Amino acid sequence: MKKIKSFNKDNYNIKEPIIIYGASVYGEIAYFALKALGLTPDFFCDRAAKDDEYFGVKVIKPSMLVDKVHANIIIASVDYFYDILGYLQGIGCDNIYDMSELMKLDFDLSELSERAKYKFDYKKQYIDLADSVRLSDKPSFSRVQYIVTEKCSLKCRDCSHLMQYYKHPQNIDLDKYKSAFECFLEHVGMISDLRILGGEPLMNPAMYKVIDWFHSDKCIKTISVYTNGTIVPNKEIIEYLKYDNVRVHVSQYEVNKERIKKVISCLENNKIKYYVEPFINWQTPGNLIKRNCSEAQNIEKFQRCFDSSGYYFYKDRLYRCPRSVHGVNIGAIPDNDSEYVDFGKEGISYMEIEERLKRLMARTSLEACDYCDGLDNHRQSIEPGIQIKYVKSFSE
Repeated sequence: MKKIKSFNKDNYNIKEPIIIYGASVYGEIAYFALKALGLTPDFFCDRAAKDDEYFGVKVIKPSMLVDKVHANIIIASVDYFYDILGYLQGIGCDNIYDMSELMKLDFDLSELSERAKYKFDYKKQYIDLADSVRLSDKPSFSRVQYIVTEKCSLKCRDCSHLMQYYKHPQNIDLDKYKSAFECFLEHVGMISDLRILGGEPLMNPAMYKVIDWFHSDKCIKTISVYTNGTIVPNKEIIEYLKYDNVRVHVSQYEVNKERIKKVISCLENNKIKYYVEPFINWQTPGNLIKRNCSEAQNIEKFQRCFDSSGYYFYKDRLYRCPRSVHGVNIGAIPDNDSEYVDFGKEGISYMEIEERLKRLMARTSLEACDYCDGLDNHRQSIEPGIQIKYVKSFSE
């Protein structure tokens, strides 16, 4: 059904250029894998690239691919895999490849950046996603964020998940909404990474239940717990973090860089897989006041947003954007039922859910876009994790 195959040295059109779509860590892996085959890409393609070149290769914009529809285009992204594939198919590209076979090559990893090495260690995530796209008619997701709490142990002034606007944050009653997520899974081919987050997920002492319920589900390949490293997990949670397909992602800012040492020590002592990601900058999406942008402006913001391919499961609803989730929840953004799928709604048929899910995945903008300045790498960077001691108003 989907015109995609896995790139190798024997199945591409040698008369056409090779283009790596994705000028980031997966693009880096693809570049060095091609190098091991004696090949050099003619171009990188990226909608949000900061530079004109990547590894000395020219970076072009997606719009330029309209004149290169017969090129060999390798999708070098997990988070945006579906978006890229849909765009390429939409403009008529006929030589679309994933990089699964490239990631299986035995090549020198010493040239990779540390972040690329980390992604390569978890290459199964990409391979599973690409396989699912080729083999299943159901939609696959590179990542689904499972929100377990509105509470956070930090109060970051510029949190893109709007924790700084909550007056009365609550833990989610996970038992109450378990069946809704099970309903969602009935419509899914695969989830590469189910990400448990909040707020700070360890503030909900029942967060381990999500791992317990779904770590062995055939649709879910990995589960990641995203923490700010300020809370050491208790003994009960630790036992669930030890599962083979579970890992902990620790976000590091200046404000918590000393506090995370206790968490890291705990994870290492219990042989739990983890990764520390230092953040040196954020991009702020601004306050929660309506901008009154044109439809075209909001579509452009959505296209440039680095979270536009993120899916968020909150209570019994699947959303496309954390600003949409929390903006609706705190009453800052109108509740538009076309911008989420409600898997807890009574009387809704399997086919209707399927259609609503397709429409959600096909959206080109959201109501929340008009309450946002945009989250993309072209915006001015700010210092991450700046703390405040009060609840922000929507106009701040």
